[in-house]
Formats: sequence, structure tokens, C-alpha cells
Amino acid sequence: MLSPEISVLYRPEQTWTYSHHASIAFFRGEFYAMWSNGRVNEDDVGQRILFSKSADGKCWSDPQPLYESPADGSTLTAAGWYAHDGILNAYAGRYRYHGVTNANGSRPEGDLHHDGTTLLCKTTSDGVSWSEPIDLHVPIIPNQGPQKLSNGRLLICGNVTMPYTDDLSGLAKWKVGGLAPCPVSGLQDDSEGFWIHQKMRGDEYGICEGSYFEMKDRIRMLFRNARGKWLLSAESTDFGETWSAPSQTEFTDNNSKFYCMRLSDGRYAIISNPDQKGPRCPLAISLSDDGERFSKRDLIATEPIPRRHEGMYKGGIYGYPHAIEREGMLYVICSVNKEDIYLFRIPVENL
Repeated sequence: MLSPEISVLYRPEQTWTYSHHASIAFFRGEFYAMWSNGRVNEDDVGQRILFSKSADGKCWSDPQPLYESPADGSTLTAAGWYAHDGILNAYAGRYRYHGVTNANGSRPEGDLHHDGTTLLCKTTSDGVSWSEPIDLHVPIIPNQGPQKLSNGRLLICGNVTMPYTDDLSGLAKWKVGGLAPCPVSGLQDDSEGFWIHQKMRGDEYGICEGSYFEMKDRIRMLFRNARGKWLLSAESTDFGETWSAPSQTEFTDNNSKFYCMRLSDGRYAIISNPDQKGPRCPLAISLSDDGERFSKRDLIATEPIPRRHEGMYKGGIYGYPHAIEREGMLYVICSVNKEDIYLFRIPVENL
């Protein structure tokens, strides 16, 4: 069991009590965190995106809206960061529930009838002034911001599509690759669209929420399996243009999003909820020397913290982790009960 230092970035008391989809980045000497923030329910009408900054990763600024609550009733999902050439990109997925025209009221039951799914981006050179949202016209709600491959290409992890571009601004020339059949005209890769894609493939899995390692000769993308308790795996040998058919791994999972990364010492890591029975508890980091056999596991958080606020689809404790490594420390951010945002700081040498 690890003993991480913990910072609480957000803890709602009465309003805006839903928080999820957290991610973290480092830019121009400061840490940046973002997360989705809804009034009551998961992915609610008018859901916005908050962000906070820190000089040391311990003390964080008061959260402020990065993307304000949309007046037209759209739902925004925090979609991660990408830093390049003195610019920080902040991504957001956006869609609207069919028939919703304003931000009053709550979302309908069921994750259905999404309209106009697209990827937005704001940019900043100083972390203070932000551009207006740029519509990238990519029909996806990403799991993470773009990551750079060894050939310089940017790759986004989605559910069943993995868009890529060779434009290093991260703002243009996106192409849609992904699991066959791909591309599918009109498919929106969001929490409704991946079920549509599953029916087209005719498989038994509910494949969604990928995260990957780049290995010596291939990219290995792991996926959440919404119908099972083991992660799935697909591979690409052409830098994300095409992907193999997914297959089940032996890596256990609690039907939750996870994060794959490679540490500076060369080890591969999966930060996830590997207990098949637990309510997204504990949060753990699993380690491998080769990206295939994860023989070492450390627990990051095990406390069964009680939920404080009611809301639609607010199951699970330690949800949807993301992480970065910086100067010998691993920074792991996640939601807690889909209402609080926690950050865990762990010396890499302790793993």
C-alpha cells in the first residue's frame, strides 16, 4: 500500500455537485487540472468544465470555469490537455440531447439521443487569457487529450475511434481511424455511439474508453469492457491508421475507465480499479517491464469514502484516473464519488 500525499481540488457543498473526467498537465512552470462539472447528474444539461492551477502540485487555485455552462443546453465533457510550442490546448467534447434547447431542467433518463457531437478546443499562451472555443469538427467525446507518438503524430483515445493528425498544433487535419468498421458515416463516438458500433460489429463486448502504450513495434490500445470484468486489447502497427480486432486480456477491471502510461524508468503502468467486485475501489497502479505481463501492483487509495450528494449515474468511488510524471513524482488525479476531485502525489521510486 502506497502512502501518497493528497490534495482536494474541489469539494462541492450545495450546488454543482457532480464532477468527473479529470485530467492534469504541466505547462510553463505550473500544473493544470480540468474536470467536467454538472449541477446534479452525470452529463447533465448545461454541464460545464472547471480548471485549477498550482505551482507545486500541492496548493491549488480556486476552481474557475474553463468552459462556461452552455446556454443552449449542450453538455460539455472535459477532454484533456496538449502542450506544444508555448501553447496549451484545452479540449472539450460537446453534444446536446435531442429536443433540448436551453440549460433549464435535467437530462433525460438513459444515455440516448445525442445530437451534434463534436470536439472543441481553447488555447492559451499564458494560462490567463484563453481563446474562444474552436470547433474541430471531429465527432468524438475523447477519453484523454492528444498524445504524441514517436513519429510525431498526435493520437486521441476514444471509445471505438482513435482520431490522429500530423498537424502538431492539434487543431487541424484530424483523420478518423479506429476499430473496424471505420469510418462509419454519421457515427458519433460518444457514450451512445459505441453501443451502435458494437451492434455493427456483432460482438459481445461493450468496447469503450481506450488508453494506450506505444511499444517498440506497435501501439497497444486497451479498452474498457462494459459487458465484462476484463480489459480488452487491440494493436496498430501503422501509427493508429488501422487496428486489429479486439481480444480479451487477463487484466481484471471493475468496468471503469483507466489510464495507461510509460514511466521515465521504462516501465509500463496502468492506473485503474482492478477489483472486479469493488465499487471502483481500490485505486491501484499495476506495473510491467514489457507491457504484456503486469506482475506488480501497488494500491493508491482504498478508503470507502461515502457519497454526500445524490445524482443520476453517480456510482463508484475512485473514478476515471489520469496521471503525469514530473521530476520524480507521479501525479494521479481522479474523481471521488463523481463529486470531489482528488490528486495523489507519489514518489516514482516508491513504486
